[in-house]
Amino acid sequence: MAQLHSIQNNQATPMSRSASIAKGALFLIIGCAVLLHQIPETKYLMPDWLFGVHSLLILIGIYKGIKTNFKSISWLVIIFIGALLGLDHFDFADTGTIIMYGIPLSLIGLGLFIIFNKR
Repeated sequence: MAQLHSIQNNQATPMSRSASIAKGALFLIIGCAVLLHQIPETKYLMPDWLFGVHSLLILIGIYKGIKTNFKSISWLVIIFIGALLGLDHFDFADTGTIIMYGIPLSLIGLGLFIIFNKR
């Protein structure tokens, strides 16, 4: 009887199972990307701009969003900061201008969102 009780307590709920699948898939994708970047014959498949602090922040934001079922906006803020840092790798974006105007406008937008959010 004690064995049956312990088996029932160890069963995963559907929500935790889907969350663990999403987390596992995220780590699989990261591992494959790093492996392709390390092998000289396939290095061209993974561009250099893909690897950096900005990508780590974006992945942390995605992970946090999955963990909280995208109910809070903290994951979005983390992804936004990672995206701002990642714009430095592209020629079409002037990082100084984006940081000078983008961050204050983003804070204004976040403030308006918090004020007018209907909860």
